[in-house]
Amino acid sequence: MAPSRLIFFKAEDGYGPLCEFLGVPDPGVPYPRVHNRAKLQGEMFVYRLVTWVWWVVFVPPVALLWFSYKWWAQERSQEKGVVESELAVNKSGRDEECLGFLGGGASFGVRRR
Repeated sequence: MAPSRLIFFKAEDGYGPLCEFLGVPDPGVPYPRVHNRAKLQGEMFVYRLVTWVWWVVFVPPVALLWFSYKWWAQERSQEKGVVESELAVNKSGRDEECLGFLGGGASFGVRRR
């Protein structure tokens, strides 16, 4: 590339050198500075905060749901085991009132003697 077609531009110089190189008139407004040091540092603080703190917001509810499910599944399996063992006892004829807490056991196909 020819050196006459190359410009080393720094944004802090503003529109002056850029407009002169391009051969266009200076717009007469300040060069836009989107990020200054303080704004960039503030944004970086927020990004770091989100990066390091997001788990405090999302992990506890997920863990609570997981532990609740595990507890529920364990309770259900224990209840199912009790019902199955009591059905087995009742079918063997050793206990007549084993399913009384479940409404007599008629819905489970167990007859009373």
